[in-house]
Amino acid sequence: MITYSKKTIFVLLLSLRASAVIHNQIHDCDETFQVLEPVHYLLYDYAFQSWELSSEYALRSYLYAFVFSCIVFPVRVVLLVTGVEHARKKILFYLLRACVAVFTAKSDALVVVEAIRMERRVGAVCLLVMSFSTGFFCAATSLLANTFAMACVSRAVANALAYQNFCSSKSSNNSSNRRSSSKSNKKKKRKEKVSDEEEEEEEEIVEIEEVVIESRAMERACMWCVVAVIVGWPFAGIACVPIGIFSVCIIRMKRTFRAIVVPSLLLMLISTFCDTLFYGGFSNGFLRTKLISSVFNLIKYNVRGTGGSKLYGTENYSFYFRNLFLHFNVAFLLALPAPLLAFFSHVLQNIRQRNKELKKKQTTNITTKLVPWKAMMVCALPFHVALIFFSLMPHKEERFLYIAYGPLALSCGISVAAIFDTFRIFKRIKLPGKENSIFVKGIRRAMSLLAAEFGILLLIVFMLVSASRTYALVSYYGAPIEIYGALPLKPHGWLPDRKLQDEINVCVGDEWYRFPSHFHLPNERYRLRFIKGAFTGALPMYYEGKALHGTAGAPEGLNDKNQEHERQWFHNATERCDFLIESDETKDSEKYFDKDLGWDIVKSLPFLDNSKSSHFLARTLYIPGYSEKRNVYTQYHLKVRTKNLETGELLELS
Repeated sequence: MITYSKKTIFVLLLSLRASAVIHNQIHDCDETFQVLEPVHYLLYDYAFQSWELSSEYALRSYLYAFVFSCIVFPVRVVLLVTGVEHARKKILFYLLRACVAVFTAKSDALVVVEAIRMERRVGAVCLLVMSFSTGFFCAATSLLANTFAMACVSRAVANALAYQNFCSSKSSNNSSNRRSSSKSNKKKKRKEKVSDEEEEEEEEIVEIEEVVIESRAMERACMWCVVAVIVGWPFAGIACVPIGIFSVCIIRMKRTFRAIVVPSLLLMLISTFCDTLFYGGFSNGFLRTKLISSVFNLIKYNVRGTGGSKLYGTENYSFYFRNLFLHFNVAFLLALPAPLLAFFSHVLQNIRQRNKELKKKQTTNITTKLVPWKAMMVCALPFHVALIFFSLMPHKEERFLYIAYGPLALSCGISVAAIFDTFRIFKRIKLPGKENSIFVKGIRRAMSLLAAEFGILLLIVFMLVSASRTYALVSYYGAPIEIYGALPLKPHGWLPDRKLQDEINVCVGDEWYRFPSHFHLPNERYRLRFIKGAFTGALPMYYEGKALHGTAGAPEGLNDKNQEHERQWFHNATERCDFLIESDETKDSEKYFDKDLGWDIVKSLPFLDNSKSSHFLARTLYIPGYSEKRNVYTQYHLKVRTKNLETGELLELS
């Protein structure tokens, strides 16, 4: 049997996710405005501030952004000292992604290793899903707090599996010791080097050490659940409920309570201190206002608030089923019945063992390894619990189910292993006639061949569909990041009427939500400006700056009602915009600017037009030849103005 070490699996996952670090898109504007922009502000003293980060609401913790800024700050200093100017900020962005990729790959490797130890088919399928699925490609390198919570939940599941593996190895060691002792009793007694009293003391020490290891495994699982909730995303606790119940059943209420309360108090203290500090709760080292906790504020806003999350769109119950099927295809369908299949395999395994005991077919030399289906069933439940809970909520976003991706991959492996285990049991049922007859052997051989071919077919379908979906996302929707990357580092040749100290205004209208971040603007002179278009909701505004209120500020106009405010728009855009980001679909340059201003295209890239691409397969997957014929593309443009604002003449672009 081929075995893989934890390091080998980690390197494999990380090498595959290196591609996602470079090519993955920013799929949710919350990643931009709630993570990347706060990090950029802590590093450069300017960025966009969303209403959730306003001190009036304080729904997001600065602890998460502060940790990221501490990671990349030394690299920023090195790049500044060495004089690296080209793509300086973009290097920091990819470094942040790489750090997330390392953390998620390590977390997933832990799950795979423990699953392989428990049942090799479970671990192999789990590794396959984590390596090639589109869902992990999108989520494993995202800087959203949901991704961090996803990795923490995976670590909690891995520790729960590790506890069960320890129990299994402990019971097998005890049974082997009993067999060896029964054999030694039949032989002549040999001279003992150690007295009986010393042996008993050693056994007591070993038992005490084993109890400590047991408790630590489940304690670590509970601890990672706490980290997922407090540091990551508070509603990750929904997926942690089955693990908490499992812990209570295994190590009892007292140890579970201690494993949850101690890290909770410590992390809440750190998180509250950080939030109070950044949201302006301290003045000259003293507490000026009440303590601020973003964790408590977020829960209060969603549970006891005015239902503001509904302002940002609602979906029906099928939203997550459709989304997960696109991202995991066959794996998602296999993951759904995992608890039932695991329970069925557990019942069959117990019946088989009971029959063996009744027929006294056990030998002293060979023992059948029992698969802990009950434990695997519990570890698969976080996916199902999260899917049911968030499907019942009116406001739905793809990132909400990131926390269930690890258990989803594990559930898929459990289903495959349970199916093969059940098939193996039924294959061994005695058929009419002689056991060694050609007919019986032919049936068994045909069943084995059919099962193997069916498994290989599912594997091929999963990998092909996943690769097609991933490539479709990258090629169909990859234009915005590349377009922002085409902004010139030194725009003087493009804009001779601008002075060195002038700000360069990059304007965007109805495509505002595809802005990647200020890390994708060439240098500190560039500013993104929102021009009033068809969108009438609330938009982020620039931080007031550290010289004023900084993170403790609450800019006028930021609100939780999704209502626009005059301060969010860039007025007199015709006279102040230097570059424009638009698509042929929005045509902002024609709608919101004077015709005599003039725009010249710097770069254009194709971008899928969903509204006009009516063929479902062609727009959701990349099918060579078919997708090119069926899909309809618009052009995504970076434009520069061609009118000199001082003289009114057309600029001669270099």
